[in-house]
Amino acid sequence: MPGPVASLGAQKLFRSPEAQRDPAQVARKFEALLLGQLLKAATRPMFRDGLLSGGSAASLYREQFMDAVAEATAQRGGSGIARVVERELRAAHPPEKGQ
Repeated sequence: MPGPVASLGAQKLFRSPEAQRDPAQVARKFEALLLGQLLKAATRPMFRDGLLSGGSAASLYREQFMDAVAEATAQRGGSGIARVVERELRAAHPPEKGQ
C-alpha cells in the first residue's frame, strides 16, 4: 500500500522532468495538492450530514472550490511548504554545468 506522499502523486511530480526545469513551479503544485487535501479533510465533518450536506452536486462543487482555494493560496506564497520543497528539489537536481 502506498504511503501518504505517494497517494498525493508527489513521487511522480518530484521525479518529473519539470522538477528539474522549474522546481519552484513543481513545489507550488505540490503545496496546492497538499493544501487541497488538508482543506477537504478539515471541512468534511461540516458537510457530512444535515443542512449542509447538499448531495453529490454540492459535494463536487465543494471539492472544486477547495482545490481552487488551495491553488490560489499556493500561488500567493501559501504556507511556506513550497519554499521548503523547492529547496529540496534544487538540492536533489542541481543544475548541470553550463546552465
